[in-house]
Amino acid sequence: MLIKANKTFALTNYKWAQGSDEQHLLSSLFSNYNKNLRPVINAAEVVNVTVEPSPFNIVETDEASDSITIVLWFYMEWKDEFLHWNSSEFGGMEELLVPSSDIWYPDVIVYNTISIQSHLPEIKNYVLIASDGTMYLTLSQILTMRCQYHIIMFPFDIQTCKVKLGSWVHSMDEIDIFYTTPNADRGSYNENPAWELISMPATKSTVLNGDTTQVIIDYDIVIQRKPIYYLLTFILPCFMITTISIVGVFSPFNDVGDREEKVTMGLTTLLTMTLVLTLIADKMPKSSEGLSLLGTYVLLQIVIAAVTTLISVVIMYQSRSWAFGKPVNVLINIQPPWAANLPWSRGASFILCTR
Repeated sequence: MLIKANKTFALTNYKWAQGSDEQHLLSSLFSNYNKNLRPVINAAEVVNVTVEPSPFNIVETDEASDSITIVLWFYMEWKDEFLHWNSSEFGGMEELLVPSSDIWYPDVIVYNTISIQSHLPEIKNYVLIASDGTMYLTLSQILTMRCQYHIIMFPFDIQTCKVKLGSWVHSMDEIDIFYTTPNADRGSYNENPAWELISMPATKSTVLNGDTTQVIIDYDIVIQRKPIYYLLTFILPCFMITTISIVGVFSPFNDVGDREEKVTMGLTTLLTMTLVLTLIADKMPKSSEGLSLLGTYVLLQIVIAAVTTLISVVIMYQSRSWAFGKPVNVLINIQPPWAANLPWSRGASFILCTR
């Protein structure tokens, strides 16, 4: 069935008929042909169209603008009751290639697109016509579509982007659309360095558009982000910086007992983490779902760095008080009396008061 559609995309596989047989066939088929009419003898009949999209490449995903750009090949098959012949009368010709601009073909489009760009103009797209009137058409299009990203689990997220196919003007009483397999063929797909294509399942439904009912085929493009880039450039460096900051708090005093370097290191860590969080926020869509997993991780690192910096300041203040012979229990002094007897308070006071 749709395997024959590949011939319309690779014209080198077709053996062009030569001479009077081809000319005679073209004249016979198109002498009274009207491409503006549906290809049925009985106007009450429905044109059954089989559509099979095949993903070729994910060009770009833009989380900030909620869009995805993908290259799709569309294989379409239907029957034209006006374009059929007896091959024995035309030198055994079983197939014929004609420009798609010369015939009627289904007005099946992608509804939820922002922009569509075809690889070839209409006059260079060809339809393969079989002798029994079966038509095969292949279209290659670059589609930019709306895609609602859910970023809570970023960068370990799985996203689903929809491709909504349907006739632009015809109701289901005029054109009915089918798919052959429940999952789109991914045999021609080229891997994307940032995303893995998990599946592309199809569902069929009908929608009421005014007084007419139209057939809609929904394909869900299920993609999973490859997190290795974010692990190496965000998560691991943030962890290492925060770990160094924590270790620095409990490092020994220098010879004069100063700890300004530790405070400086803590402030530098805070500045670095804030910059990382800003970079992450710029890549993410403005969503009411909340902060992403990676954003939460970086925010936690900021809190840890802030706490360690505060501890460094407190210890430095305590150390200088000792230097003047006036040891001060900072934690006890800044707490209400009832909190001074808590276990964590006594433990922290011990840490701060012991050199």
